[in-house]
Amino acid sequence: MFKKLVTNLPFNPSLISQVSFYSKRIKQERFVRRLGLIFVAATMTVQAVAFISPPERSLAASSAHIINGLRTRDDIINAWDQPGSDVPAIYGVFGLTRDDVLALPKTPNATVKSTDADYWSIGRTSLSGYSHIKEEFRSSQITVQYAGEDTETASDDRFIYDRQLKAWDVNNPSNSYRAFEGTISKTGEKFWLLVDCGNFTKIGKYTPPVTPEKPAPKPEVEIKKTIEDRPDHLKPGDSLTYKLSFRNPIKDTLAEDVVIEDQLDTKLFNVPNVSTSTYSITNGFLRYEYGSLAYTPTYFVVPLTVTLKDQISSGSSLCNQARITASNAPAKTSEKVCVGVINPCRFDSSVASADNPNCVEPKLVCSVVDFALNRSTRKASYRTTVSSSNPANTTILGYTYDFGDSSTQRFNTSVLTHQADHSYQPGEYDTTVTVHYRTTGQESADDKSISCAANVDFESDQPLGQHKKVANITQNTDGDLAADTTVNGGDVLEYTVTTTNPQNFDRANVDVSDYIGDILDYADLDTDFLAQQGGTFDAETNKINWTAQTIPASSSLDHVFRVSIKKPIPTTNLPSALGTTFDCKISNAYGNEITININCPLVKGLETLPNTGPGSSIIYSVIITTVVGYFYARSRLVAKELDIVVRDYAGLVGP
Repeated sequence: MFKKLVTNLPFNPSLISQVSFYSKRIKQERFVRRLGLIFVAATMTVQAVAFISPPERSLAASSAHIINGLRTRDDIINAWDQPGSDVPAIYGVFGLTRDDVLALPKTPNATVKSTDADYWSIGRTSLSGYSHIKEEFRSSQITVQYAGEDTETASDDRFIYDRQLKAWDVNNPSNSYRAFEGTISKTGEKFWLLVDCGNFTKIGKYTPPVTPEKPAPKPEVEIKKTIEDRPDHLKPGDSLTYKLSFRNPIKDTLAEDVVIEDQLDTKLFNVPNVSTSTYSITNGFLRYEYGSLAYTPTYFVVPLTVTLKDQISSGSSLCNQARITASNAPAKTSEKVCVGVINPCRFDSSVASADNPNCVEPKLVCSVVDFALNRSTRKASYRTTVSSSNPANTTILGYTYDFGDSSTQRFNTSVLTHQADHSYQPGEYDTTVTVHYRTTGQESADDKSISCAANVDFESDQPLGQHKKVANITQNTDGDLAADTTVNGGDVLEYTVTTTNPQNFDRANVDVSDYIGDILDYADLDTDFLAQQGGTFDAETNKINWTAQTIPASSSLDHVFRVSIKKPIPTTNLPSALGTTFDCKISNAYGNEITININCPLVKGLETLPNTGPGSSIIYSVIITTVVGYFYARSRLVAKELDIVVRDYAGLVGP
């Protein structure tokens, strides 16, 4: 249009009025294009700022992080200098000093790739609280104490956990992490502090410093075998629950290739229920290949339920024990645990028929327990119980106690249940009780006897054991079936937390605590039910607590809580590579670990989003700005040219 008007203007000067009109329209267009250019330029400026200073990830915070939101060296120093901070103690375990931190560059200067070397990284929480983590990384994790080691109480003990960085390669086979790289001046060893979390990382697992006063610790293994709610005797068909409690009691160590064998003769017992599916039965022995066993202040507990078969004679005493081995620690064997058999004659393979005279002859077994211990006075109270297949024809003559400290005592009494007290010096003792009896109508004047034994320990309080199981109330399943079944929105899960006391005296004022943070990703806690069970919930730490509990001697105490799977199930994407939250699994550990699959919506399967970050926006903004700027410049040029034309031809057409 512009070219047509200017070309015809010399031949028809009256067209100048149309040129003037066109000039005014071009000026209006120039004003609109100027505004568009300003807005596009402002948008581009915002995108440039976002590109230069990216926002912090609001969902990346985790309870495992040493320092949340770490981006610069000053963030580390601020966390170090904050009053009451435990950061100096945590880093100090590895020999890292404040001067070493000050020597770091102000901004991240390295990238750590999990598969490039044997990187080990720390965290505040154990891997047992996360689902999807491979067992090899859970079992190789090292518990490191950084506070409370030299105090008399355990209430101020604080721990961090050292594990392979590859443990977090859940959704990506090779994760990369921005980090500050530095050197520990004391040892010359390289270290990395990961951006966002501040987790200390180095090549190789943690080994405590060795000094003449503190030699290198070596792992040990311990195992105990107890009988839950121990009966006085068994008869064919009766069930019995053994509990195997094991641990590594040496801090900062890792027992490797740990194997547990239970010398339980399966010719005598059926084994209908084992709490872990990794047990195997070979040649009458149960075998559990546990793997690596890190230090733990408590016992891992494996319940083992058995049923007595029907070919056991009355008067038999069934004794067995468990053994634990490791490739880098001495093997240990538990004490024998025994239980006697009293059964009707029809089950007794040594008796041909119920009319046999031997059916009238009593068969006896005994059981002794130290039902009360006074730890301050070291006084033990024993209770011995005698069971007879024919009490009417049994006459008890007395009890002889060998208390295990070179002292014995005879009690002449005819009762079937007898109690005796004894005071000890510090130490551990095996007490044996011999029961003397006579059968009515017995021709020989010689007394018969049976014996049973118990163990007492006045040296130290052994740690408690922990175990957990789950039931899906909605789907009416429990145990392994409930754990292996995918849960749906609205399902109600009931967890049972079991605390075991392996010692033969009550443990008072015990605080039971269970972390349920991973469960709460997809479930809501039934606080009313928890209150009925005497528990409380700490929302800040995501822990359920039962305080001041008493765990009975040689027994256990159960605590129960319930959660309801959210409906609809959240579709939140995995917020951080250094964690497994919102991964369509819920994991919870109390001794053993229970991980359950969640039936997430299909959208949850989208783990990789298109790259639409500020980098792409900058490119698009440059292109758009160039185009808009071009049209603005063109409008401005045309307007100027029209003004010149109007000025030149205005005198020709007159006023």
